[in-house]
Amino acid sequence: MGSFKTVFLSYIRVPSIQSSHPNRIIKPTNLSSNPACCIPRPPTPSTSSLLPHRCCTTASMSSQAPASGPASGPASGPASIASGAIFRAFVGGIYNLKASIDHREVLAMSSPVPRAEIEALSEHIWETKVKFARQIHNWSDPVGQMILANLYVTLIGTLPNPDGSIP
Repeated sequence: MGSFKTVFLSYIRVPSIQSSHPNRIIKPTNLSSNPACCIPRPPTPSTSSLLPHRCCTTASMSSQAPASGPASGPASGPASIASGAIFRAFVGGIYNLKASIDHREVLAMSSPVPRAEIEALSEHIWETKVKFARQIHNWSDPVGQMILANLYVTLIGTLPNPDGSIP
């Protein structure tokens, strides 16, 4: 098994996309060369994970992704495509949760401090952390679960238990 970075990048790799211009193919950026390009976004507007205050939501994400990838054998057919899209959307949700936490810190340092907005944002962040933790604990692919848990711990901090308590 390769390094965490190699395994992670293999999960978020996206295929080339045909542009509206017939002679132009848009290729994905080399993710390892530019970290700013590593932030995946949800695949469709219906899976947007941003709310007005840049908060994450898990309403459009599956609570348990279908198994695919190296741990479950060769991936083929629509299930593997859906699984990859769910994984990328979930990774994007974790990055957006981190952005929400950073936004809350910026609000806390502003003058005057918008306490009501910070309290509402804090409550939403906590609820999202618990929802993400439940989904990560229920992830059907063990390799994907490990990658998501490591990304969560790296960006957000301690992963709550499925019941919402911090170990």
